[in-house]
Amino acid sequence: MPPVPLPATQPEVRPVVAEDQLMGRWAVESVNGHPAPGLWVELGAEGLATITRTGTAVFVASPQPPTRAFLGCNNWNPSGWTRTGDKLTLGVEMSHRTERGCDPVTMALDDEAYAILAKTLTMEFTGSDRLRLINERGAIELVRNRG
Repeated sequence: MPPVPLPATQPEVRPVVAEDQLMGRWAVESVNGHPAPGLWVELGAEGLATITRTGTAVFVASPQPPTRAFLGCNNWNPSGWTRTGDKLTLGVEMSHRTERGCDPVTMALDDEAYAILAKTLTMEFTGSDRLRLINERGAIELVRNRG
């Protein structure tokens, strides 16, 4: 009789804790289950931008290195990021998103990813270099870029 294959083990899913390093570039594997080749999120220095208004001038000082993302058509430069426990918030006040257009399918994915990232997210590791971001708008699966 042939050997019975062992069931595949599922990776441990665990919440992100304060000791977990999040800075660096993460490749987006999927957005709400749809493959997302070429998309990425780069978490720069932790913290939100400081915004100072003086008369008619507005000064924005973002933590360095900056936080950035490429969502398929457009680049998004959030005004930093913070975490509280397993919650991640990317700064949207005074952030900048390009307004390039592209084919309807790619543009829809770009809009879907942005809608998810622009709201507070729950983070969980789904493997040693895999991070899932979840909120009421959906889920984004990330894998850490090494190198």
